[in-house]
Amino acid sequence: MKKNIKTFIVEDDRIAASIIKKILKSNKSINQFEFFTNGLLALEKPKTLDGINEKLPDFIVLDFNMPLMNGLEFLQNIKYIKVINQIPIFMNSASNKLDEYKNCLNYENVKGYFSKPFSKQTLNSILEYVESN
Repeated sequence: MKKNIKTFIVEDDRIAASIIKKILKSNKSINQFEFFTNGLLALEKPKTLDGINEKLPDFIVLDFNMPLMNGLEFLQNIKYIKVINQIPIFMNSASNKLDEYKNCLNYENVKGYFSKPFSKQTLNSILEYVESN
């Protein structure tokens, strides 16, 4: 099992973020995670890592509906940022709209779409993907 996994969690809902944080802390493979309350903040962080030796995330969990920059806008903008445009992204949404799901899968780095609430099974599915690629 791969160790020292780092992730970015982009989630504006404090309760959902708290659930995700608890699940991440319970997994021994994940030793670093950062939370962002909107896509804009998450988009800016990797730009600051470009010139330093801080590790990029192994994957990103991205909420769909957020203020300032939602998940779809994040996906539209990430393709222009070379340092992070290949990081696998897993959508996590309270919505079960089929159009939303299909729109996300149009982006090459979106590797999964999960319904809230985030669970240990969701994390295990994500880690299976991350560890096999």
